Amino acid sequence: MKTFIKICGITRLTDAELAVELGADALGLNLEPSSSRSIRNNPEALSIPERLGPYTLCVAVLGPYRPVPSQFHMIQSVDDVPATDARPSLKALRVSPEDTVETVLARIGDRSAILLDAFDPQLYGGTGRRVDWGLAAEIVARSRAKIVLAGGLTPENVAAAVQSVHPYAVDVCGGVEAEPGIKDPQKLAVFIQAARS
Repeated sequence: MKTFIKICGITRLTDAELAVELGADALGLNLEPSSSRSIRNNPEALSIPERLGPYTLCVAVLGPYRPVPSQFHMIQSVDDVPATDARPSLKALRVSPEDTVETVLARIGDRSAILLDAFDPQLYGGTGRRVDWGLAAEIVARSRAKIVLAGGLTPENVAAAVQSVHPYAVDVCGGVEAEPGIKDPQKLAVFIQAARS
């Protein structure tokens, strides 16, 4: 089965278009104010979902939940998204070194999908830190939830991550950047190809 790919930290239309052209299934645009990749006050970047058209899945990436503009198709947050927002949502679980398979499974509960990212005391994501792949593989094996693996993925290690963890999807941000918020075309191409190899 194909591994789905989300390219996160998109700030420019050119990067969004290239990621889609190369085969990305979803794009993450960061609305978290504390993020160096936040587009919250960037009208041009906020218009990217409308400029790409209706068939490109654009995800509003948050730390704690906050209201999200209507052009975004899905919401990713470290909080549960209120039922008043009817869009699909994905909870991001930040996994710490102290976490065990049992504690993570308990936090997943009966959710149908979850994103696993590495815990950082200052940042909500985009840290380049890796989740323990052994723990993540055990979660995939024991949970009914579709697991999105994030944290520290790069063009050099994503194939090994997919083979080791067998996630439903992989999510990359810093691993395909030339600098924060600016994607590297070569890294993007190699990452997407490696994730699907």
